[in-house]
Amino acid sequence: GEHLVATLGTLACLPGAVNVIAGEVKLTLDIRGPQDSSVSKLLAHLLAQAEVIAARRGLTFAAQEFYHINATGCDDNLQQHISA
Repeated sequence: GEHLVATLGTLACLPGAVNVIAGEVKLTLDIRGPQDSSVSKLLAHLLAQAEVIAARRGLTFAAQEFYHINATGCDDNLQQHISA
């Protein structure tokens, strides 16, 4: 595998009542991996799937990338110590 990780950071369902179907949902998603290309591919796939689901359900979907950090490898020495 590509060793990719996607983490949901925040999730806001509005209006936020227990017994009300959310009219708007906002979330943050952090995707990490060893190579920028695989992270970009996963992001594109997830966004495309969200568009398909939204269209099928008659919903609107919008996404905004508010920051991007290039993939940074973990120190080999540190990895060896952790795996030992």
